[in-house]
Amino acid sequence: GLPGGGRNELPVRLARHFHILGVTAPPSSTVQTIFTKILQWHCTKSNFDSSHPFVTSLDNYVKSTLEVYEQSLELLKPTPTKSHYVFSTCDVRRVIQGTMLTKVKQLPDGETSTPGKITRMWVHEVTRVFSDRIVDTNDIITISNVISNTTKKYFKVALENIMVASIKEDNELNNKDGDD
Repeated sequence: GLPGGGRNELPVRLARHFHILGVTAPPSSTVQTIFTKILQWHCTKSNFDSSHPFVTSLDNYVKSTLEVYEQSLELLKPTPTKSHYVFSTCDVRRVIQGTMLTKVKQLPDGETSTPGKITRMWVHEVTRVFSDRIVDTNDIITISNVISNTTKKYFKVALENIMVASIKEDNELNNKDGDD
């Protein structure tokens, strides 16, 4: 990228010892295809049925992750005080990689709560990857709004409803554990 935000040009005397290649970023559609195929492979390997809600939502799962990534690039620029605000497709990979830890028994098919669990899993992964490095209060609000809007757009549910459902489910699990 351009100098600034912790990025500096290499001095010519140093750069002469290296071959410098400039590579353009692939189009979003290519990145989407790559990560969708990776998740499809994971679902096949993990014995997810082809009609499972997770398998049928893979396209939206990857699209929503790419949207958060692209919005992060656009809205959260690195500055000298926020030099760690550098996002790359490795961040998308981290979301997908975290998702690939999912087993079939964690998302049982046929339960009404499964689509909500898929959405909560996505929110957890993008928050873990993108939000955890944010240090400024205004930037936290910005990335929270991006995640909230993306959740509404792709998963057709408000982020607040997902969080309320998650809290209720946690309370139910804690009450069951307390009864034992």
